[in-house]
Amino acid sequence: MRSGSRNLSWQLSFTLFLIATLAYSVQVKYQSSEVSPFEIHKITIPTLMVDLVIYGIAWANEVNLQAPNDAIYYTVACKIRLLASTLAVVLLVLILVPILGWLLLGLWFILFLRVSSTSYQETYRLLLEAYDELKRLSGNAFNGLKRVIGISFDGLKRLIGDAFLRLKRVCIAALDKFKRPIEEAQLPV
Repeated sequence: MRSGSRNLSWQLSFTLFLIATLAYSVQVKYQSSEVSPFEIHKITIPTLMVDLVIYGIAWANEVNLQAPNDAIYYTVACKIRLLASTLAVVLLVLILVPILGWLLLGLWFILFLRVSSTSYQETYRLLLEAYDELKRLSGNAFNGLKRVIGISFDGLKRLIGDAFLRLKRVCIAALDKFKRPIEEAQLPV
């Protein structure tokens, strides 16, 4: 077993223990209550559920991407897992002790800003790679469909290519809008 996987296993065990303990504490807090926590925390609990799904997906990707040639993907998966696991803990604390939860949510938001500002370039590069791969795959799909059906799809292919270029421009513009406030804030690294 590699040292990195042992470290990841320890982190996962600790995080799951903390989440399970807090979840059981929520259950104990509301067991004698006539009102369900789902009715009291209409936004927090569904957000927690989505966050736990994101955490699980990020953890699975992190485990699968431990090869050295996937360093960028691995780094992004680690950061997503970090943000998702800490958000799950913060949301559970928010349910249990609202004042402390709001304080931790503010600190989590600062962590989110810091992580997102440092990983902007990696995310930008990944989005461009995903765009290029999607464009290549759609071209292969149209070529295969053209061979099977025997109909010319050149006009449709050009239209979809233009749509992909527009999508690329929109993504770049959105990322540039996201980058500007981060650069202006000049968070200490």
